[in-house]
Amino acid sequence: MIAANFTEFRTGLKKYLDSVENDNETLIIKRKTGKGTVVISLDEYNSMMKTVNFLKLLQADLNGRQKETFQLNDSQRESIEQSKSQIENGEFVESSKAISDIKEWLQKK
Repeated sequence: MIAANFTEFRTGLKKYLDSVENDNETLIIKRKTGKGTVVISLDEYNSMMKTVNFLKLLQADLNGRQKETFQLNDSQRESIEQSKSQIENGEFVESSKAISDIKEWLQKK
């Protein structure tokens, strides 16, 4: 994750967008108002939307089933809600990134 204020972003627009697109970085643009904007690559956005849509379909499917057929215990329900919240807040790592990180970690051992 990288961060820049608006002036830095405007001055280095190409550099920042290349980093987002080519290095799969997340860019936070901070503003004087205290608000900010997050820039992610189109691939990252599409991946997030696929995950959100999958979870919506899963939830609809689970809601449509009879309770006798499939019941979640409290721990499972809590885990699913936590995962949905993390995805909606962008707190996840793409599987390719996780695999790459694990391979790198294993090579260091």
